Amino acid sequence: MNNFSNAKDIHVTMTDEERDTILLRIRKLLNLQENAKKIGSEGEAYAAAQGVHRLLTMYNLSIDEVPMSEEKKSIDITETEMFSYANGYGTWKRELLTVICMFNFCRCLVNSFSKRMSIVGEKQNVIIVRQLYDYLIRAFKRLAQEKWETTVALYGSNNFVSIPFDMAERMYGKDKKPLFMKSYYKGAWFGLKEQFESMQPTSEETALMVVHDEAIADYLSHDEHYTGHARYYEDKSDIDYEAFSEGKADGRSISLNRQLDKKDKKEITWKKK
Repeated sequence: MNNFSNAKDIHVTMTDEERDTILLRIRKLLNLQENAKKIGSEGEAYAAAQGVHRLLTMYNLSIDEVPMSEEKKSIDITETEMFSYANGYGTWKRELLTVICMFNFCRCLVNSFSKRMSIVGEKQNVIIVRQLYDYLIRAFKRLAQEKWETTVALYGSNNFVSIPFDMAERMYGKDKKPLFMKSYYKGAWFGLKEQFESMQPTSEETALMVVHDEAIADYLSHDEHYTGHARYYEDKSDIDYEAFSEGKADGRSISLNRQLDKKDKKEITWKKK
């Protein structure tokens, strides 16, 4: 005779309140499974399905008892007024904002004709995106200038005689700076994208991503002027590969966990509804 009970025969006695809590937990797992499938995360979907099966078995419940939907807090989507991304070094500001939005539950909308853009999402997420954008703009500008000055200084030091920076810059070719800066900035947003992609989202973040995407899509479906959100721009112009590599390295390594200071907390102008 087998002295060990089969796990399937072990059930937990519970109150009606506890039963409702477990049923709601199962509903959450079913939603997570569905959302994970939508974004192609088979591992997350499988884990959620296993969790559903385990709870149904342990508490002797039927899938028919699970509520059709969980009570959800509605997401209030808002949008900033458009602001300029025009500058002398291509569209890097636009690409930078697109990357930040993509990984922070928002979307970047662009008017290419006026070179202006806006942020769409839940208000708190939009605030975080704008603060992070302003911080990274300042940080990458500072780093780009430092890299340029280092490049010029190294060129000047190869002349065996110490020469002033202005003279070294003229000798190196001041006309090379626009391409250097443009290439650095392109590398910076590309490296930042890789840094975000290296962060493995939790199950909750995966589910939130789907929920926010659906809420934003619903918001934009009622905007008759909306024609599509920003995507990466394939810039096929000349590039300084050394500057691009330096920007990419900085984008991969720049800290995103710092405390934002007052310079990053600009007042946001919201689009009127």
